[in-house]
Amino acid sequence: PNNVGERFRELNRPQGLLIEGWQVRPSLLLRGGYDDNITLRRGDGPASSEFAIRGAIDADQGIGPYLLNLAGAVEQTWFPESRDNDATEVEARAAAVFDGRPFKLHGSLAYLQGVERAIDNGIFVDGVFAPYEKRPEFRRIPVEIGVDYTSGIELKGTLQVTAVDYETQTTVSGLSVPQNFRRGTESELRIRGSYEVYPGLSFFGETATTWGRYRDSQGDRDAWRVATGSSFEFSRLLLGEASAGFTQLSLPNGGETSGFTYGARIHWFATELVSLTLNAERRFDGEVTTTALGVTSATPVTHELISLRAEWEPLRQLLLYAQAGYDQEQRDQLGQTNDFTSLGAGATYALTRTFSLVADASYEFGTSDFSNDVERYRIAIGAIAAY
Repeated sequence: PNNVGERFRELNRPQGLLIEGWQVRPSLLLRGGYDDNITLRRGDGPASSEFAIRGAIDADQGIGPYLLNLAGAVEQTWFPESRDNDATEVEARAAAVFDGRPFKLHGSLAYLQGVERAIDNGIFVDGVFAPYEKRPEFRRIPVEIGVDYTSGIELKGTLQVTAVDYETQTTVSGLSVPQNFRRGTESELRIRGSYEVYPGLSFFGETATTWGRYRDSQGDRDAWRVATGSSFEFSRLLLGEASAGFTQLSLPNGGETSGFTYGARIHWFATELVSLTLNAERRFDGEVTTTALGVTSATPVTHELISLRAEWEPLRQLLLYAQAGYDQEQRDQLGQTNDFTSLGAGATYALTRTFSLVADASYEFGTSDFSNDVERYRIAIGAIAAY
């Protein structure tokens, strides 16, 4: 476990079923609540009570040097006062690992279907931001293969290719916007080498190239990055990694941006029962705009993200958490800025190893140079039955 929450879930995880050598863990979630702005629309979005049911199953098996994992989940969410936003989300994944030291081979295949939440759920049309009526619905099929080598130094190489499809969107003004600029394939090749200078402290260098190819070539993008950093684990009290590097992004219309990037994920056990997790990232992306005639173009956007999560285990069966996040988008060519802040808190109470109660609440708000402010609050309570 890397934090109090992971330790809590591990200690309260059901034993599961043993079937033909497979360790199988099914679960069922029922949830109800209220969402003040389902689509994160700027100004005034649709609000509704919320009801959801989620069934999931996870199975793994170890055979000598092989580890196999199968997982799947289906979640249906209903919004009685906004039925157009009802959503069915699906996750399915198969993964395998072969540990033939000093080499380790791993691969996975997954299918993901769901709805996307974005702080700017819309598109620029003729220079004016137009919000979408609904959240974008997507389907993704990621395939990943990789190889690790450990012998004094550690080398890792991973290739991921993802087929992506999005449903056509409609703006609140009634304009239909095909999402061909993000229907296609997204790929990333990562290579990383690290060296442990003493137990619990390693330094690494990493390079990666990413490319996206879509039906509408104006959405295409190519990027590469180099980074160096450190992974650390000090007495299991402070662990994580931090890196800094350089990234360059190229877009089809000649748009290009580059510069300093960073990333960090740090866990600190302040006490045995309290942990803090910090995440920070700076990255570059491309944003597609369009006209009423359907002519698209892409511009670079810089993202700055930071989040902090605190977890507290006051009782063996009770986990409390609080978190805060900040996300800033800056459109480099226009100098426009989008700020978004999120606050949340919640609890899990494990009545038994097979039955838990959960509750969470969140409040989000943001300002923008190009559109109205956005605000949303949500509260939900539920129960989880697992075997």
